[in-house]
Amino acid sequence: MEGAWWFVDQPSVSATKIIEAKDVEAGVFRKTILRLSCRNSTTIRLQYGREVGAETAALRPRFRVTAGGSEFPLERGVPVTPADNRVPMEVHSADVPLSVLQETAFVIEAAERSDQQPKPAAADAGFPKLTAQASGPALGMLLRRCSDGPAIFDRRAPVGRT
Repeated sequence: MEGAWWFVDQPSVSATKIIEAKDVEAGVFRKTILRLSCRNSTTIRLQYGREVGAETAALRPRFRVTAGGSEFPLERGVPVTPADNRVPMEVHSADVPLSVLQETAFVIEAAERSDQQPKPAAADAGFPKLTAQASGPALGMLLRRCSDGPAIFDRRAPVGRT
């Protein structure tokens, strides 16, 4: 189930979307959180957070996002353990051009390994392709705010981790 994009103006300008889908292998629903935030007048940071269970935590695949005809590698996932006994998450991110906000969808999927070997079958089965609609008033507002305003730096966002 895919929710709408929510525009968030405080404490920093961003748009967030929550997607919930059934993990067939584990037999449970898992949440995916997409967050787009302004980096400067030409760049946004895309963060892809996904709930992981014990059965997938060891695989830690690389991901990429495709928007329009362009592909962007996501940084290696950073494990996040919520304090309130929720399912652990893994957060991946990439800085992408502001122009991706004009595309109709973002596709996030497991990327080829850096040694150009084929992906293991387990990675394909455990991490299906995610397509998120990239339309709505929240993204229009984010596009206007990012392109018009001064550079905004989100100090909570991980920077330069690979």
